[in-house]
Amino acid sequence: EDPPSRTRRLITNIRIIDATDAELTCHCNFLLNRSRLNSEEDSWCGRREDVLRRVDGSLKLAKRHIFLEQTVILSQNMSSIF
Repeated sequence: EDPPSRTRRLITNIRIIDATDAELTCHCNFLLNRSRLNSEEDSWCGRREDVLRRVDGSLKLAKRHIFLEQTVILSQNMSSIF
């Protein structure tokens, strides 16, 4: 995009659901706001379920499920990463 979008992500209520030596399962809520130029503005809110895997002493994202609150996506662009 030229000019690029401006995005803000708010992550809240992070909870560890399950933990083993190899993986963590976490749930959280999110609000993502995207604006571009003076006329495009989109917001998405919902819940994320992530599985983080331990690799060489670091946590890496292994799986992510996104559950949006919106029943209809009105955005013309879904390029944002949740």
